[in-house]
Amino acid sequence: MNNGSNARQSLGFSIASHYSVFSFQLISTIVISRLLTPEEIGVFAVAASIIILSKIVRDYGIANYIIRHQDISPEILKTCFTLLLAVGFALGGLTYSMAGIIGDFFQSAGVTKVLIILALNFFIMPFGANTYAYLKKTFCFHQIAIIDICSGAVGVLSAIFFAYMGEKYLSLAYSSVLSTLTGVIVSKFFKPSWFPNGIGLSGWKKVVRFSLPLGISGSLSQLAATVIGVLIGRFFGLFEVGIYSRAFSTYSLFDHAIVQAIRPVMLPALSRKLLNEGHICSVYTRTVEMLTGLAWPFYIWLWFNAESVVYCLYGDQWSESIQFVKVFCLAGMLNPFIAFYSALFTAFGDIKRVFRFELVANLSKIIFIYIACQFELVAVVYAFVFSVFIAMVIGILDYSQKLNVTAYGFFKVLKKSAVVSIACYLVFILSDPYLSNFDNLQRLLISLVVYFITWATSIFLSSHAIKKELLLLWKVNGGFSKF
Repeated sequence: MNNGSNARQSLGFSIASHYSVFSFQLISTIVISRLLTPEEIGVFAVAASIIILSKIVRDYGIANYIIRHQDISPEILKTCFTLLLAVGFALGGLTYSMAGIIGDFFQSAGVTKVLIILALNFFIMPFGANTYAYLKKTFCFHQIAIIDICSGAVGVLSAIFFAYMGEKYLSLAYSSVLSTLTGVIVSKFFKPSWFPNGIGLSGWKKVVRFSLPLGISGSLSQLAATVIGVLIGRFFGLFEVGIYSRAFSTYSLFDHAIVQAIRPVMLPALSRKLLNEGHICSVYTRTVEMLTGLAWPFYIWLWFNAESVVYCLYGDQWSESIQFVKVFCLAGMLNPFIAFYSALFTAFGDIKRVFRFELVANLSKIIFIYIACQFELVAVVYAFVFSVFIAMVIGILDYSQKLNVTAYGFFKVLKKSAVVSIACYLVFILSDPYLSNFDNLQRLLISLVVYFITWATSIFLSSHAIKKELLLLWKVNGGFSKF
């Protein structure tokens, strides 16, 4: 099987599993938002923003060493597991010991309880991290799909069950641990027979030299999210944290639905493309073109229908988040330019550039949001948008240097996305007065139909790159066209 077919199949499995998990999560969100109050969601959001660093144990640093490097021996795998175990247990112990202090900081016993439960994720996750990374490396995304679907289903069902039983914010903590545990257990069924057991430190220096900068750069993004949650909770309160997190979740729908479905495939695919052909410029610019062709029309639609989306997904008690959703849409228009920045430069082995980008982008985000916290919550959202703009500018400058693409050449590939977006905007402007006569659910459903028809028609009439991919999907029942 050639690289293009391999990437197509991998992307297909990645998308299938991701949408299955995304569907579970969407159902959970709709139900949980009606069982828990904004303040209860805020308690979990603050704790989760701190514990979210656990994701780094699997998805950054050491795991990417396994994906990026060609020759992975049993001794190196033992070393990776040992380092993952050390990091996981250190972070778990630190979280457990600091839970009471953090709870006192927010004057909330609930935050302490949630942190203690979520700390278990740190102790569990290392046991499945090597297998998960190796499955990515070898494009075994059909097996990853099974792992993700099983863990996602358990997480969603347990969250709804515990919330219904009156466990409030603890229901989300229990579901997180059960989801992580399920993922580790299922991954054991796909562990290669030659995978070693036990620990070791052979070649640990080269693993650390690669993993430490990448792990730190990955943690910076999560650290920024943690600081934002802490700042909002401290300056405004847990109710406002809940409102902000729900608005941010709505803004993140595109990221969850599209970007995260593609992201697992990007680093292995770009690394293999670079190894075999020595260049990845065309693949990356086309990916950005297709992302903008999807993201820009989506966020235009979301801006027009923010009220209907919030009321239908979460209920009336979340109405205060509507204005923030609209502001977040501006950030959504900018994100496609930097969605796969880390994957691109990690494929090149340029870890220092990834670290620099994450440091500048997230440090500026924290500074802007801290200043904005002196005013109103809406100012915090605008500060977030401005920080994304800064990151986009840095990203485009780096792309221009590394890929030998001028800013003009980079934006030239986006002209068809602009045509599609303008067409969608004009249709929404014309149809909005008529849609206002319907209730929220009817408006949401009708607007989705109008959006899809307008978007699909514009994509085909403009001969957008997405058209070629859709035709290929129809022809070969795969994913991306040949890399």
